[in-house]
Amino acid sequence: MADSDAPRANPSGANPDGADSPRAIARLAGEARLAVERAAGEIRQATPQSLSSAQMAAEAQGELFRLAQRFRDQIVVTALAEQRAEHELRRFRADNGLTREARYRESGLLQMGLIAMAVLFEAGLNGVLFQKANDLGLAGGAAQALILALVNVSAGLMLGAIGWRLAGHRRIGPRLLGWVVTLALSAFGLFWNLYVAHFRTALEARLAVPKKASALQAAPLDALDRMGAGLFNLGGDDSLALLAIGGLIFIFATLEGRSGLADPYWGYKARDQALADGRAAHAAMKDRYRRALGRAIAAREARIDTALRADLRRLAEMKSTEHAASLTLHRLSEKARAVSRESRDPGIVGFPTLDAAIAALAAAENVMLANRAAATEAKAAGAELLRAAENGLEPLIAAAEAEARRKLRAEWQGTAAPKNDSPDAADMTESRLSSTNPDKEWGDA
Repeated sequence: MADSDAPRANPSGANPDGADSPRAIARLAGEARLAVERAAGEIRQATPQSLSSAQMAAEAQGELFRLAQRFRDQIVVTALAEQRAEHELRRFRADNGLTREARYRESGLLQMGLIAMAVLFEAGLNGVLFQKANDLGLAGGAAQALILALVNVSAGLMLGAIGWRLAGHRRIGPRLLGWVVTLALSAFGLFWNLYVAHFRTALEARLAVPKKASALQAAPLDALDRMGAGLFNLGGDDSLALLAIGGLIFIFATLEGRSGLADPYWGYKARDQALADGRAAHAAMKDRYRRALGRAIAAREARIDTALRADLRRLAEMKSTEHAASLTLHRLSEKARAVSRESRDPGIVGFPTLDAAIAALAAAENVMLANRAAATEAKAAGAELLRAAENGLEPLIAAAEAEARRKLRAEWQGTAAPKNDSPDAADMTESRLSSTNPDKEWGDA
């Protein structure tokens, strides 16, 4: 009994369950080695490329150079337009003997509002009377009065904007046309306001008759008959007041047409406005170039920051891969030790370590640290390039403007030089034309 319960001795002296333990441990070691190699390979594959601060600075410099070339051409175009407009204004002033600056308001909204108020005021004086003779009542009377007021104000505007302005022209042809228009519209303005005053008197007389329906049709002819009998025999203080108010509104519209909406001298505003627009466009183009420089550097810095953030995400993924490989290695090594204990082996032989994955992760971290330092250097270089580009902006603009002047000279070759291009001393002191030296720009045009 005791013999049957005692463990049987192995004739070979070995554990019957340990015959396959070296093979099992080798299999577990192979799995562990494969897991470590796979993790190390994934980490190496995810390692970012090394960044070169010199290369990034060279790319930024190339981008700024392309911007400079592109905007230089556009600055040449706007400088050419500005200088052509300035030259045209100088020649216009010289040809027309103008020594003053153009006088006009930048916006005509105020003048248009005043003119509209004048129209409504004159229309309101007659609207109440005309509604008595109009089948549409107040709406019809107001519309009729508005038409009469529009004719009066429109005639005054044309007298000021065309007649008076052309009458002061230096050349004979426009001056004669201006005087013709002035005399014609002045006569028309006087006639129209007298006619409206007589029309009101005639309409009041017709409304006193019981047949009101025919008053509006008969009053126009009655007004002409009354004017034939006596121009200023208005027949009442109301009509006289209406004549005075209509005349004042006509004069107001004339003054607004002459100097409220444009310069009193014909054509001066258009040329002065063209120069102002050219200067504004040229200044806007230079500002666009300055902003484009800043945006280019900011965009490059943003791309660098994006790359660094991507590196941080990669680093987190690589650490996760290394940690998973560590857990797998620990699990397999624990199994190998269990097999070794069961087989009473002295230990496990040839089991791998995590050194390959750890080394790959350390190399990746070194690359990322170097990239971070390179990015810092690249940002500093980009800021220096931006300062250099901004400092070189004025020379670039000066070169673009010089090229525009050369193009203007090329346009004028073979033609007579514009006379009296060089302004006098008073002209050179004027703020609108003092941005450049006219003798230097136009003297050899």
